[in-house]
Amino acid sequence: MFNRHPTDPPINPTDPTGPIAPPSDPTAPDGPVIDPTGPTDPPFDPTAPPVPPEPETAPER
Repeated sequence: MFNRHPTDPPINPTDPTGPIAPPSDPTAPDGPVIDPTGPTDPPFDPTAPPVPPEPETAPER
């Protein structure tokens, strides 16, 4: 069982599978729109300075 938040509605002991919260508001705005294609890389700039190499890790002892 997980911890419940103090503001959560109580669980209905006679019907634990039944609705315990009011129905959602159909006029509420949706969440943020997520672009399914993901972010795009910037165009290649041949004049940009090279990216410095990552530092090597310390050798194993």
